[in-house]
Amino acid sequence: REVERIEKSVKARLAAVSRDYDVSLAAVEKYRNKIVPNAQQSLELAELAYKSGETSFVQVLIARRAFFDVKLQYLASQM
Repeated sequence: REVERIEKSVKARLAAVSRDYDVSLAAVEKYRNKIVPNAQQSLELAELAYKSGETSFVQVLIARRAFFDVKLQYLASQM
């Protein structure tokens, strides 16, 4: 019975770790495929708007900060 109890415990822990891995992998893929490209596009648009005189440099700085925050979150999601 002790062996069965340990086996069940190991299987339960393995299932939890596997589920956590799947969630983390999905987060990494979402960052790579959607969030980072969207943040980069926003930054590029802000820079283009600034160059054409449609917005202030403060808006470019805000977009840059948002982009770098997203990149940091993406890197953190890979750990």
